[in-house]
Amino acid sequence: MATRKGSPNKTSAAAKEGTIHAFEQLGGVPALVAWARENPTQFYTSIWGKLIPRESAVDVTSGGEPMIGGAEREARVIALLEAASKR
Repeated sequence: MATRKGSPNKTSAAAKEGTIHAFEQLGGVPALVAWARENPTQFYTSIWGKLIPRESAVDVTSGGEPMIGGAEREARVIALLEAASKR
């Protein structure tokens, strides 16, 4: 028997819940940030690329403004990761 359109997939929901539980048990956002500092290439190629929209208009220039420093960039990344983990 087919499921109703729009009904949640129980397997996907269980997998997501398990992944979130494992993430928290491994240290959550602070542990991910520590790992990302040690492995920036892997972070940006394996994780970050999957979190940003596939199609987006992105201005990669500074527009004449100073580029953000390490602390501000780190704060923005942490905020994005926390928001993504709440989905």
